[in-house]
Amino acid sequence: MSAAWPTGWKNKMAKKRTGDMTFSDKSCIDLSLERLEFFFDTFDQHAIAFSGGKDSTACLNLALQVARDKKKLPLRVYTFDEEAIPPETVEYMERISQNDELDFTWLCVPIEHRNACSRTQPYWYPWAEEDRNLWVRPLPQKAVTDLPGFRRQPAEAAMEKLFSPKNGTLCNIMGIRCQESMTRQ
Repeated sequence: MSAAWPTGWKNKMAKKRTGDMTFSDKSCIDLSLERLEFFFDTFDQHAIAFSGGKDSTACLNLALQVARDKKKLPLRVYTFDEEAIPPETVEYMERISQNDELDFTWLCVPIEHRNACSRTQPYWYPWAEEDRNLWVRPLPQKAVTDLPGFRRQPAEAAMEKLFSPKNGTLCNIMGIRCQESMTRQ
């Protein structure tokens, strides 16, 4: 499959291997579309992580393209709103959530985040009800604030409560830039 992207995007992409690198002459876009096709063909359910940033936007647009081709709409999308995000990002996420091709879940739950600003409080919890007076902004209109059985846990626990498939398999898809993905295990 070849994407309808501008010419000149054909850069060599490295694939991580144990200890060495092998290269492909395919573009990043084509390799991403191939991987997404594999996910849509292999898994019964799909969920796209969306932060409103450029990496997740690219991932969402590519996944939406594949979901359209494979007639697997609406595409399930979720965001963990971290409360202290720029107003422009909030506005952009609100606009994206209006897309009828998406089943958009806007989570405003107190997921555990590392706090790099304090030695005495190593974690912070956006949207924690007991800290309502400290919230940076009001809750979004579409906010999901309660997941049954979820209280102050890492994001993975919230994902399990939200996406635990009753039948079949689930693929959680998220965008990450190549420079970071090459160093992650």
